[in-house]
Amino acid sequence: LCFHVAFRSMVPKPAAQVNIDSVTWPNLLQPIFPLLCLAYLVERANTRLLRILIFPLALFTSLRSAFYYVWIGPQFTIFNLGKAYLIVIFFSLKAVDLAFYDDRNHGFCEFPKIEKSNPINEEALKSPVGHVVDSIKRAFYIICTARGVGLEYGETIRYPVEFRPLEKKPFLLATFRELIKNFLQVDLIDTIFKLTPGVNIPGGGSIFIASLSWPARYLTATIYHLLVMHLIESSIKMIYYTFTLVGVGIFSQSTHIWPPTFHPYPLFTSHSLHEFWGTRWHQFLRRVLYISGGYPGEWIAMRFGLPRRFMTVLGIFIASGLLHELPLYITGHGLNGKMLFSFTANAVFIAIEYQWGRSTKRHAGGLWGYLCFYCFLFLMLQIVSDQYFVRGLGSAIFIPLAISPMRKIVVPASLYMGRAWGWL
Repeated sequence: LCFHVAFRSMVPKPAAQVNIDSVTWPNLLQPIFPLLCLAYLVERANTRLLRILIFPLALFTSLRSAFYYVWIGPQFTIFNLGKAYLIVIFFSLKAVDLAFYDDRNHGFCEFPKIEKSNPINEEALKSPVGHVVDSIKRAFYIICTARGVGLEYGETIRYPVEFRPLEKKPFLLATFRELIKNFLQVDLIDTIFKLTPGVNIPGGGSIFIASLSWPARYLTATIYHLLVMHLIESSIKMIYYTFTLVGVGIFSQSTHIWPPTFHPYPLFTSHSLHEFWGTRWHQFLRRVLYISGGYPGEWIAMRFGLPRRFMTVLGIFIASGLLHELPLYITGHGLNGKMLFSFTANAVFIAIEYQWGRSTKRHAGGLWGYLCFYCFLFLMLQIVSDQYFVRGLGSAIFIPLAISPMRKIVVPASLYMGRAWGWL
């Protein structure tokens, strides 16, 4: 009973959720202080016990901010989902990482390779006030960095090749161009969703439009699935480039700590699932997925004598499935496990690719690698895209109408020209 009460105080039923307004919005900031304490202490020796004691407060405030306070209404589904994903990833799972990190393994936040990426101003260490400010800046950096750029644990990530000049002004200009480009792409895809019957149903539709025949239904679902994948990619880039402009332009951070997010055209250049998830797709969840899924998988493998590699990969994808599935609870449509199943199936297919490589002495790739990857992409991952539409992605606000060039200018102009020329 006590556990149930504690759980519902963090993750209430949809009817008990509190609307975010001018009075309640400061509650979203509750996790920041315990997270800052964890990030500060993780670099100090012999602080693990203290960090573990702070962890329940950090977890409680994080989950409460993610699920308890929401914008009421189906039109805010995307905002609520985005808030839940960001808080769960950067607060809840980051709290697990920081609290249980073994401080005997020195170097959690060392900068061994990219000295220019160190956000610390050594001049500030000469004064007590500067030392405090510097420690806060460093703690914020530890919390906010997802890939660990410049940190020890980020050395194993294969970052995309930088396509922007590293001088500050040209870098900011190139980043701004990329931001505008991805904003327009997101706006275009969002407009397509809003104009499609069966997809734009308030409160939840589906990419499998029931009024179509099965071949047309699957073809349409495939097109919308590709649009969803591109929407996710462009949305992540848009948010990332916005923070890049803030970090480099306002806080004068080094351009070295803001590498690109994705390898070019990840959906069309991947030869296998392993290459897609391990290299070409974004790596923002790499650390948190290993901590929350890969490490427990390794422990189970060693404890029960199971294949260590497979259990690690299985644990990572189970954690990924849960990470993508559980925040959907905030939409009020419940959970059905389909997204968890889809992500977990990745581990099985990657294990098949690995066994293929061991038996043939060749890495998965080539024509068969492409075929297997696209079969999985168009069959299993469509489940993920459809689950977002079932929970109202197609009708929810993504780009507000007031700043949407497509719906304010392009669509009205196209309708006017179509009527004027007799096409409509």
